[in-house]
Amino acid sequence: VHSDTPITVRRCGDDEGEGVCVGGTDKNIPEGHYATHHEGEWNDSNAGGRYIPNKPAGFRSNPQYLLTTESPTPQAVSVIITQPTRGKLQPMAIHAIRNAAPGLTAGVHPNHRVVNSSHATPEAVYGECHEASVEVQVSKDSPVLIVPSCFEPGQKAKYKLTVLSTDKTAKLSQPDAAKDQVQKFKQTWKKGGSAGGRPKFGTWLNNPQYVVKGQPGTSVQAVLIQKRPRPASIHIVQNADDSLSKPKVMPGYEVLKEPREPGHKEVYFERPELAVGMVLEDSNPIIIVPSTYEQNIENDFELHIISDKPVDVSEGGKSSGGASSGMSFDGAWTRGSNDGGNYNLGTWRMNPQFKLTNTTAKPASVMVTLQRSGGTSPIGLGVVKNHDKYGPFATQCVLPDYSDVAIFTKVQDGKKFKYVKSDNVSLKVDIPAKATVFAVPSCNKRGELGQFNLNVEPLGDPAGISCQPTNVKAQNFKNKLPNNVKGEGQSMTGNPGLVVTCKSKTNLCCTYRRAEDPEYAYALALVKNTKDGERPVKGYKVVAELLDDIDGEETDFISETEGGFSCCVDPGTYYLVPRLMSVEEDEDPAPSEFGEYTLTVIPDQMTCDIKPYGPTV
Repeated sequence: VHSDTPITVRRCGDDEGEGVCVGGTDKNIPEGHYATHHEGEWNDSNAGGRYIPNKPAGFRSNPQYLLTTESPTPQAVSVIITQPTRGKLQPMAIHAIRNAAPGLTAGVHPNHRVVNSSHATPEAVYGECHEASVEVQVSKDSPVLIVPSCFEPGQKAKYKLTVLSTDKTAKLSQPDAAKDQVQKFKQTWKKGGSAGGRPKFGTWLNNPQYVVKGQPGTSVQAVLIQKRPRPASIHIVQNADDSLSKPKVMPGYEVLKEPREPGHKEVYFERPELAVGMVLEDSNPIIIVPSTYEQNIENDFELHIISDKPVDVSEGGKSSGGASSGMSFDGAWTRGSNDGGNYNLGTWRMNPQFKLTNTTAKPASVMVTLQRSGGTSPIGLGVVKNHDKYGPFATQCVLPDYSDVAIFTKVQDGKKFKYVKSDNVSLKVDIPAKATVFAVPSCNKRGELGQFNLNVEPLGDPAGISCQPTNVKAQNFKNKLPNNVKGEGQSMTGNPGLVVTCKSKTNLCCTYRRAEDPEYAYALALVKNTKDGERPVKGYKVVAELLDDIDGEETDFISETEGGFSCCVDPGTYYLVPRLMSVEEDEDPAPSEFGEYTLTVIPDQMTCDIKPYGPTV
């Protein structure tokens, strides 16, 4: 015994002075304290060796005792371990431990927490001492596991444990090994499939998933075991209220538990064993998701789900094997075809479109998730509904004058962003009864390319909900208006346009889109000649035209980037004619600048012939 100040050292059991004898007899136990004794030994089967952080199996092979009390309030209890005074002393220590899920008391499980130990730190050097002790707070609802251990595995020695407390109900007993129930699952993270990586990646949702259902108050612990350890983690999550019953992780989920150590940000560790646990607060299912830190890391693993009461565990996510109500589509943004750019551009409608239909008589909700599988550009997701003026064409594809149903928006630092550098974005979409809306995935800029997956998951009864890519036989024509066109008059007969020949009664949808923000208002009309001619001639009759309402007055010139109309025509020949004019009310119609535009015609009859006339640029 070394000391830098004078001290008195005496042997326990001496009658002189006050003291507590805990290793031999009870004659010197302080008044009001109670002691119980238990004898044990380390032998070939249970001498597991010292405590080593994050190392499995060995330490947990040591003898284990359950320290309990009948007191509803925490009681201070000391457990003292002594070795016989004769013979060689073995380096030893004693640890008080609770599992990650507090209700698990059948034994020490991985990722346990050392509540206290007989040394300054749980992994401190073991001492060749006659006696060591640990003190811990124990209550009826919060028992503790006590583990005595030697320094080296296989060391043999006898020991005595003494429980000392003012609570006479404090006692040690053997844990009931059958109390905790263990369900084991073998699985593999596969490249390009279930190896989805950490939550930063949109593919995290592709990782193996396990749905757990149990009674409130049930302790559940998930243990991830890898023979070839890779940086990995386990997350326990729960879906939002409107998708609680889904057997897979849905966007908007809440992380309930992850293996974050106190004072540390990391949740991914390269360990043979990793665990996380919690107590179920209600009967709603939770979902356990093991994952590697990086994507496409192949590795085998075992997942043990341990509970103190019966729980139902089933595989969820893409590996569930059951019928899924979700609808999934692969797509891509390709240059010059469907790279329409962001929501604020007039070309946004060029992006891929997916038709969502609710055929039921009640409103329905779906979760739409856009997951990027290639490319690095910011992505966004919008869901829109067409104007009723388009009649049957309103359910075919996105048309001008659409209205927003839901637009993805992320708030960061007080600012709203519709496009984010993320691998996935999600939207909850409410679809009115017997209605059709359109989901449009897009990149931030035109020319930004990549592959994607669009998933639609009904949040209620999937019956009556459908999704499919739009497949409209639209005909597009690009041109420029020449700069010698003036206002209304001569422009109707002089402008280039389209000649539309219908052999039977036909529904037509006609749209106009400026390539740039318009400096001049434009008009679009479908006319029919009353005299013979290869283009509109004076005396033509307007069959249908693009109209707008400005300050309560109807006008056939609008200043929006795009517009359109639909109509039904009888067999015959018609002309679709665009025009430009100044938007200044006090100006006379002035010569237009060169105006690049795209005309789109959608007929519902294949017998309709459409071709341009007039000069093309």
